[in-house]
Amino acid sequence: MLSSTILRYLSSFLLLPRWSTSPVVAPLPEQSHFNQQIAPKLDNLLKALECTYTTSSCLVAALDTSIETTKKLAQRLLVDVNVSGSNTKFIDDYLDEDVELLDACDGLLEKMEMIRKMADSSRIITHLLERGPNHVALTRVKELLDRREFAYLGKCRSNLRRLNFSQCCKNGFGESDGLGEMLSGSKAVAFVACHFLEMALSFKSKRGLRDMKSFWATTKWSSSLLVLQKVVKEEAQKHQNEKKRSYHVMMAELGDMIMALGRLRDQVNRYNDHDHDHECKLRVSVEVLKEKCDGLERGIEQMEGRVKKLSGELISVRMALLGILSHQ
Repeated sequence: MLSSTILRYLSSFLLLPRWSTSPVVAPLPEQSHFNQQIAPKLDNLLKALECTYTTSSCLVAALDTSIETTKKLAQRLLVDVNVSGSNTKFIDDYLDEDVELLDACDGLLEKMEMIRKMADSSRIITHLLERGPNHVALTRVKELLDRREFAYLGKCRSNLRRLNFSQCCKNGFGESDGLGEMLSGSKAVAFVACHFLEMALSFKSKRGLRDMKSFWATTKWSSSLLVLQKVVKEEAQKHQNEKKRSYHVMMAELGDMIMALGRLRDQVNRYNDHDHDHECKLRVSVEVLKEKCDGLERGIEQMEGRVKKLSGELISVRMALLGILSHQ
C-alpha cells in the first residue's frame, strides 16, 4: 500500500527515544523561507498518492507544485541577488540544466501530441462502428487498429536522463540569502514532476525511476521529495515485468483506453454478423472506448497546459538569471 510508506516516513519525525534522561534538548534547525513554503505542498502531494499516483489529477498536482516552486524562484530574482561566492556556482549549474529541463518539456509535449493522435484514431473507430458493423466499416477499423500509433511513444525520448542532480545539495546551499536552496530545490521539484510524467506517458520504462542520493535529505522539503520518489518507485516495482525488466507505471487514463481498445480489437476480429450477441458486445465495447477516450483527452488537455506553463516559468527564470549576470 502506498499509505504504508508514507506512514513510515511520518513516523520517523514523530518517534523520539523515551529512555533518554538528558536535560539538554538540541534545537531544531531553522527552517528557511523556501522550506516553509514548499514542504507543505510536497506533503499534500504525498497524501494525494495514498490512493493512486498515475491518475491525471495526481500528475497535474505534481506539475502544479513544480510550477509554483519555479514561479516563486522567478519572483525571488526580481529583488537584489547576490551573485558572489557559492551562489555563482548554483546559478551556472541552473543555467546548464535548465536547458535540459526545457528540452524535457518539449519531449513531454511531443508525447502528448502522439497520444492525442491515438485518441483521434480511436474516435474514428467508434464513429465507424456506430453506423453499423458492416464489411466496409470493419475493414477500415482493422486498418486503423493495425497502425498502432502508441508503439511510437517509446521513441519519444526526453533529456531527463542526462540531468545530474548528484551534486546539488552535497555542499549545502551556499550563501545565507537562500538563493542556492531555491535554485536547487525548484530544479529538483521540476525534475521529479517531469520524470513522473515521462514514465506515465510511456508504455515501458526500462530504467524505472532515477534515485537521488541520500545526502539530499538535509531539509524537510528534500526529505519529502525523496519519500515521494520512493513511494512511486516501490509501487512501480510491484508491477515490474521481470522478463523484460521494465516498469509499468502508465497513466491510468491512458492504460484504460488501451485496454478498451484491446477489447474492441478482439470483438472486431471475432465478429460474426449472423450472431446477435456479437453485435451487442461490440456496441458495448464501442461505448466503453468512447468513455475512456473522453477521460484521456481531459487529462491530456490539463497536463499539456501545465507543461507549457512550467516551460514558460523555466524560461522566465533563465532570462532573469542571464540578465543578472549581464549586469555584473
